Amino acid sequence: MTHIEAKRINSLQKKIKNIKNQSVIVDMVLGFEPEIEVPHKWSLLNRYMQSGFNYLDLAIAGEFTNLETTIRYMAHHRAKIQNEPSKYLIVDKAEDILAAKQQNKLAIGFWLQGFNPLANDINMVETYYQLGIRSILLSYNTRNAIGDDIIEKIDGGLSKLGIKIIEEMNRIGMLTDLFTNTSDESYLQSTNCLPVTAALAFLAMLPSAIFDFLCYVPLQKIVLLAIFQVGQFYPDMSTDD
Repeated sequence: MTHIEAKRINSLQKKIKNIKNQSVIVDMVLGFEPEIEVPHKWSLLNRYMQSGFNYLDLAIAGEFTNLETTIRYMAHHRAKIQNEPSKYLIVDKAEDILAAKQQNKLAIGFWLQGFNPLANDINMVETYYQLGIRSILLSYNTRNAIGDDIIEKIDGGLSKLGIKIIEEMNRIGMLTDLFTNTSDESYLQSTNCLPVTAALAFLAMLPSAIFDFLCYVPLQKIVLLAIFQVGQFYPDMSTDD
């Protein structure tokens, strides 16, 4: 390696370090459901810390997890995380993520990868919020009590229960994860039934224009979500056209 090459690498490393120090590095969709049993599962958290991540959102349950299993599994994980306060901080509000970074800890939050853990009970939305759940995926590939998903032949969109639950999520400040599995009609009805102040997001996304795969997001959905988000920051801007 020449002196010039070494100098360039050193300069690049400094830039990377500066970017890292000024950023909050997150993984919002880490699968951690009870159905996922792999060796050294908990070692993942240490690997994320060593890699410079500041915040992890653990999928504490999914479309195949019932209510009782979800509550027991979440209670176990919360206790385990709280038993290592020098490493981890369970997030209650956004400021906790910044506080954890300043303390060289890994901030941890929770989400649900599907609606089955709610057991069709709208009251569970607020209960889960109090336990630390901050986002819920509408559905996971197939139709559920909330609405249709991407692989269904007939796309009926959201059910009445689905609309009520999304409205309840918005009321308490929980993020609605549209992800890439959500059917077109469920997606459109989600944006239509909520005010522009609602929190909607694709927590994991790859545009289908880059790689055409069933669960990747078409350009139309990205544009519609962008228009919805514009309404949050520029409420006087008309999107009728």
